[in-house]
Amino acid sequence: MVSGASRGLGQGMAIGLAEAGADIVALSTDANNLTETTAAITALGRKVLPMTCDVSDFSQIRNAIRKTVDEFGTIDILVNNAGTIRRAPAHQYSDEDWHAVLADIRMLFAAAPSQDEFLDVLTGIESNPWSSLTAFHMDEYLDLPPEAPELLGSYLREHLFDKVAFRRVYFIDPIPADASTGGASYGQLLEQVPIEIACLGIGENGHLAFNDPPVADFEDSETVKIVELDERCRQQQVNDSCFETIVKVPKQAITLTVPALMSAASLFVIVPGPTKTEVVLRTLQGSIETACPASVLRRHKNARLFLDIDSAAKIMV
Repeated sequence: MVSGASRGLGQGMAIGLAEAGADIVALSTDANNLTETTAAITALGRKVLPMTCDVSDFSQIRNAIRKTVDEFGTIDILVNNAGTIRRAPAHQYSDEDWHAVLADIRMLFAAAPSQDEFLDVLTGIESNPWSSLTAFHMDEYLDLPPEAPELLGSYLREHLFDKVAFRRVYFIDPIPADASTGGASYGQLLEQVPIEIACLGIGENGHLAFNDPPVADFEDSETVKIVELDERCRQQQVNDSCFETIVKVPKQAITLTVPALMSAASLFVIVPGPTKTEVVLRTLQGSIETACPASVLRRHKNARLFLDIDSAAKIMV
């Protein structure tokens, strides 16, 4: 299977593989552009299946794979050559150009007062290609009414989603129909296409999203699950003025699991404030263990940690 096979490198690779004895599935955004490629492969005595497929559309990818398996039984070689370009300097791109080139960047966002300054700066960057971004959030309280201001989705609406126009935003339902399966439908949305960027924080107890030490699992087989919030996590919500008393803080939440968060290609970890000094030290210098879930960030190939003077106090020696 060769994407972008109508011309240039893609066409050359499709024909070269046919010369080497392969049958070819040739993909292009318009199958009518594959006439020359198809003719060249047919002349070599190999089978060719030309197909229209926009690889920025996951449903078209699935359809192409299904047709290929029906025709050939398997895919032995995949050449992922397709791309969209605009032949102009990037600073001259219109919103439509950015949308076409970047297609769909999927991002995760944390919801907590520690993210206030970061989100304020982020939403002020007018040049960001917002219309090419699809957003998810990492966790949500259960058993709060849909209009509750304490919901993490409400926080993100106020600080992010109501300020800039994302391509799509997917919220976690605070009263999910599939609660018995741990938010499986949200997990399925996340699994469709890889997450490129996750912007997250670290809790005072070392949690990532709502993966508190008692429930964090570095090898979790789930993408999303329902968890019991530990006492320190619930008290932090009061300390951060999100709830008046700990009695009002829900005891359960839906959270992305640790492997789901770690699957993002890039992690931007924003951890300001004097209450985070100890957990920053444990994250960077302690054992990698679920007693401090954030310690697992050291295993990620592209995680960046952003601190202020207060949170970095114990490592500035």
